[in-house]
Amino acid sequence: MRTQLVTTKIMQATLILTFPETDTSDEVSRKSLENLANQLGLSELATVHRALRLLAQQRLVEVHSDDGPLSSEYREWLQNEANKLIEPGPKIWKKRLF
Repeated sequence: MRTQLVTTKIMQATLILTFPETDTSDEVSRKSLENLANQLGLSELATVHRALRLLAQQRLVEVHSDDGPLSSEYREWLQNEANKLIEPGPKIWKKRLF
């Protein structure tokens, strides 16, 4: 049997969490959440957000914004550097990788 529900408003959506009576390999009980929140000195909601943030940092690729298009000078330099690495002779160009 599952116990209490916790809801949080995220971008106009509600997330409902249900808790098992005891911890499992994939879930934590409400009591474990309460204990963890007390140890961290956070609310239960802040504890859930922190746990999700840590998991996201471990698992999701972080995409950094770039500085916009490459300048002509940099493109020319990059092409020259690439040309140094490309063997002379005819090339086969493909539109698909596989």
